[in-house]
Amino acid sequence: MSVYSIILCGGVGSRLWPESTIDNPKPFIDLIGDRSLFQRTVSRMTAVSAGRPPVIVTGLAYVHHVRRQLAALGSDGFIIAEPEGRDSGPALLAAAVWIARKDPGAVAVAVASDHHIPDALAFAEAVRAAFDAANDGEIVTFGVKPGFPSTSYGYIRPGAVLDDRSGVLRVGQFVEKPGQARAEALVTEGCLWNTGNFMFHAGSLIAQAAIHAPDMLEAVEASVVLSIDNGDVCELGARFTEAPKVSFDIAIMEKTDHAAVIPIDYAWSDLGSWDSVWAFSQLDGSGNSIVGTAVLTDTEGCLVRAGPGVRIVAIGLRNLAVVVSGGNILISDLARVSALKPALEALESLGDPTDDDALASFADGAPSGFGRLKT
Repeated sequence: MSVYSIILCGGVGSRLWPESTIDNPKPFIDLIGDRSLFQRTVSRMTAVSAGRPPVIVTGLAYVHHVRRQLAALGSDGFIIAEPEGRDSGPALLAAAVWIARKDPGAVAVAVASDHHIPDALAFAEAVRAAFDAANDGEIVTFGVKPGFPSTSYGYIRPGAVLDDRSGVLRVGQFVEKPGQARAEALVTEGCLWNTGNFMFHAGSLIAQAAIHAPDMLEAVEASVVLSIDNGDVCELGARFTEAPKVSFDIAIMEKTDHAAVIPIDYAWSDLGSWDSVWAFSQLDGSGNSIVGTAVLTDTEGCLVRAGPGVRIVAIGLRNLAVVVSGGNILISDLARVSALKPALEALESLGDPTDDDALASFADGAPSGFGRLKT
């Protein structure tokens, strides 16, 4: 089995503010100990591809992060650098086009750089099981059997069996992120979490893009042809910015007749918010996840992270996230950290905390519950 690995390394991960920022985004942060999520993914994918260096798709601004973290691992990788982020559809297709030009018969596995899969062996077994279907032209996605009815993930309704031996099924339906009642029903009906990870024959994927996303394919192919090769980095040409900004699911998977899914039953998380980071962290005897210099007294079920130069004392807390990084502080009920986005938008509207003019202009129209004391 010869497999290329593709790692999609984009997205800020704003729900992990204040540690994840546009300058130092989620994939490059050590969230659960030892290594960053990107480094864990590189190790997992290098093993799957029998030592072949992964193809890493990222923005030009993050090339230095990728190089630095590969060097820290002692690993190699080939970087495809986007002049502008256009979502997962063009990113994944650019990698497929690049691989197909090098090896027309290639089968590839494409994964996100910031997902957590503790059992690398189980992941490798799923890749092996999906290989034949992918080599035969199916675009196989990996669907996780839900551990609970989550509203944070999209779902896949499995269809007819394609291969009894491997367990690969036809995709019956993609379901967008549901509300709580709908999520409970989907789990009861045997639907799977949609991980957004895929396995496919590069040439077959390009053929499907020609049918379902010809404009995207034309722009991406032109950007590869006009790319600049800097040894370990392929800088895509400017035509890449003409590709529609669209996810791979919407561009291809929801339209193709070759969408398949392999149900998987190992632990998986996109670690999309602080509550999921807490759930996969090593906890003390009181159920606390502690990173950095912190003293906790009579505190249970909390995530506490102190950045460099920060010391935290927590007394009598229950089920909270307390994260201090780069002069910013998050304090939230762990059960409500998914509501971070509107709070960040309000914070941005406050402007520079040292700017009195920004404070004055905000005062009259501040959203309820948001504000700043002038001292």
